[in-house]
Amino acid sequence: MEHLASEDLYLSRSCDDQLKSLISAGAAAFDKGFLLESRENYEKALDYQKDSHKTDDLITAALLQKLGLIYKKMCKYEKANMLFQESLTLKEKVVGGNDAYIASILNDIGEVNLIMAKYEQARENFDKCLALLEDKESLRSELAKTYRNFSMLSKELGNYKEAQDNIDKCLEIQLKVLPPGHFDLVDTYRIKGEIYSDTSKPNEGIKEIMTSLEIVTNNYGENHPESANILNSLGLAFLVLEKYKEASNAFERSLKLSLKFFGENHLHTAKCYGGLSIISINENEYDRALKLVQKQYNILCSVLGKDHPKITKPLRGMGVIYCLKREYEKSEKILMETVSFSSKFFKENHPYFADSYKQLGILNQEQGKYQEALHYFKKALEVYLSVYEAYGAKHDDIASCYSDLGSTYYKLRKYNKALESHKKSLELTTFLFGENHPSIAVDYINIGLVYGIQGDRLSEIFYCKNALAIQKKIFGKKHHELALTYQNIGVAYCELGNFDKALKKQRKSLEIKLKTYDENHPTVASSYYCIGVIFYKMKDQLEAMNYHMKSLRIRLKVYDNKHPKVADSYKAIGLLLNNNKDSILAKRNLLKVYNIRKEIFGNNEANTRHVYNFLDSRDQDRARYGQNNGFDIY
Repeated sequence: MEHLASEDLYLSRSCDDQLKSLISAGAAAFDKGFLLESRENYEKALDYQKDSHKTDDLITAALLQKLGLIYKKMCKYEKANMLFQESLTLKEKVVGGNDAYIASILNDIGEVNLIMAKYEQARENFDKCLALLEDKESLRSELAKTYRNFSMLSKELGNYKEAQDNIDKCLEIQLKVLPPGHFDLVDTYRIKGEIYSDTSKPNEGIKEIMTSLEIVTNNYGENHPESANILNSLGLAFLVLEKYKEASNAFERSLKLSLKFFGENHLHTAKCYGGLSIISINENEYDRALKLVQKQYNILCSVLGKDHPKITKPLRGMGVIYCLKREYEKSEKILMETVSFSSKFFKENHPYFADSYKQLGILNQEQGKYQEALHYFKKALEVYLSVYEAYGAKHDDIASCYSDLGSTYYKLRKYNKALESHKKSLELTTFLFGENHPSIAVDYINIGLVYGIQGDRLSEIFYCKNALAIQKKIFGKKHHELALTYQNIGVAYCELGNFDKALKKQRKSLEIKLKTYDENHPTVASSYYCIGVIFYKMKDQLEAMNYHMKSLRIRLKVYDNKHPKVADSYKAIGLLLNNNKDSILAKRNLLKVYNIRKEIFGNNEANTRHVYNFLDSRDQDRARYGQNNGFDIY
């Protein structure tokens, strides 16, 4: 936090009582977060100083600097920079351009450049500060601030190890020269906490962020504007732990304070909307999430301009939400735009690229384009490994990438690679978060699925039950996260021939899904499909057909007609029709299956060949040449 005391000693010695009174009132209002009142007092002080018979350029410079800090707090960056530059010019006029006295204004100019993504200019400002201050024992606090600014710059550029080193240098100096609980420690502890969260150490991050919040509360109570930014950082740390209730509470408190002190059109408010959009996604409230992320985008465009790297985050958020809403063309267009946009500002080893590649992988996976998905997940992993190499490549983004790769290898029937990837994800996630984390449950489920598809159903049940125990402990018994686990256990029991247990688990899964999702959601279609398979194996052809038709209707609504899930439904219906001696309709459905699978997996994939064998010679000829007679069972 910019505490307006950097030059108060000079002002207290050089000003008359009237000027001192205005400056004191301005500083008090600023510290309490009353920016308009603070600005009014400093503007009066500046006018008084200019009208004085004894104009002092250093006093004028100090007042201009303080007004610049106020405008920076208000997100009026052009105005802030103009005031800082005026202040610098006056200071250089009096003391020259190589005096340590100008370091504080260079730090302030550098911070504005950093916010406006002028990274090289910011580095030049901070480098000059460092050169001016390193041997000045009396200005150690300003040196600490310079290291903190270097830390923020490194964090923006994705160099977390450098960011960590610099914030540690800052804190080391501050703890020596400042009394305990000093307000200048607020930003330092918050930034240190953010770096911990960004590097998959959220518990350590929460500890540092809470220390920052405690200093503010002890000085000014709970109702202070600085708490808005701290609470937002706290919410993001809780998100890493997937503690959505705690995160939501932090974001809501942050938003309330931000709107009170700064209004709608402010960076703090934008951050709150971004955090709350993630909460809404987790609650499957996609329309609400989209409105929130669009608010975030509009504020950032207004405050920072449309050509700023921070715009990438809400854009990517929109891409994620459109993917979840199954509006795949919109999603792809936006996600590709984020890659292009990031390239204007960063090298390819920046986490922004990896985040976009990962989402493009998920998008392609959702559409059944598994080779494309694999390509993007590998690109994302490569970037993440580069970014977090200094931390021993131990980060939840890396674990998540291994999990995504495993799921894609599974879809491509490369089960050994799938198992290897999922076990890497499990090892990393356990190292980072311990045994009772939602991602551990996901890893157990995925490992179980691979064992299951390879015929080891008992191992599948074992891993899925471990996952279920974790999920119940974290979410309770009715949460949507449990639905997929029940479904997987049901599939395993079905394959073991225990149809009663299988049906019980699948119906429990469906019950949870119908309370969480709309009736036309693909996960509901998946439950209908699984129940249809059980009835098929129980020789109840009528019930099996009923559930498979329900599944197909939903899948045709949410996917294009060349998606592998659609092929699965056509295959199930085709086999049922074949059993009922309706060979013409059976073959028409199976021909659709063959054409879809051939396009995705190629002619020689095992299940594609299996379907091919059901076709008579005439249909085989059509299949070879990719023809389809257009016949539809509806």
